[in-house]
Amino acid sequence: MDELSKPQPSISMEHLVAIDQALTQLEALDRRQAQVVELRFFGGLENLEISGILGISESTVIREWRLARAFLFQSLGSRP
Repeated sequence: MDELSKPQPSISMEHLVAIDQALTQLEALDRRQAQVVELRFFGGLENLEISGILGISESTVIREWRLARAFLFQSLGSRP
């Protein structure tokens, strides 16, 4: 899951679709966690940058990232 914290130019289309589906599910549960994932994974931003964009503390970004990463790990863990 740590690999999801940085953009991955060599990810297959199948994996991108799986990530998108899991992210859509996450967004339905917690929009802010989904935003953190989008900004880290697709935007390549650091915690401090994300906190400024979302108007939340850096510690909240870290907490939201941990929760979102656990959700995505569970969601994507069942996929090949």
